[in-house]
Amino acid sequence: MNKNDIFSLQELKIRLEREKETSFKELQKQSIEYQKKLQEQLQESVQKVNSCDKIRFYSSLVHKQNQFECLYHSSILTLV
Repeated sequence: MNKNDIFSLQELKIRLEREKETSFKELQKQSIEYQKKLQEQLQESVQKVNSCDKIRFYSSLVHKQNQFECLYHSSILTLV
């Protein structure tokens, strides 16, 4: 091997290291973006579940109120 060959090999090695660093940084960036996207989806899902829980709760309250009103009217009719 001559000096030119050694220099060329060193250049290739340096280029390869730079490409590895660039690829690694790009992969990290993509990973962070993907994590953010998953976090947003999780938050949306939690909000939907919370909304459904609220709807169920208020529906239950309305149902109980309706039952109470029916019992109340029944008892009034019984008294009359």
